[in-house]
Amino acid sequence: SYATVAKALAKHPKTAHGFVHGFYRTMARTLKLGGLDKGKCQPAIVMAFGALYISLVDVWLKDDSADMSRTMAAIDKRIGWFEQALNYISKN
Repeated sequence: SYATVAKALAKHPKTAHGFVHGFYRTMARTLKLGGLDKGKCQPAIVMAFGALYISLVDVWLKDDSADMSRTMAAIDKRIGWFEQALNYISKN
């Protein structure tokens, strides 16, 4: 579970540092592969996307439906929020 991962990373700060950087790079790469303009891949945007990604893990782990409909609905909802935030940031 994520609680176990968090405890393990807290006990091993050097591992936590590498984990966080690797996770950040993965989220940035995912956004770029998804077509996000390179200029919009700012650290705050990447971290927000990472938080969105992490928020889906519990939904996915608890989704016992054959078609993963709960997970897909949660993904659609969060992507909508993320797109709204990007549009707002782009206008300001």
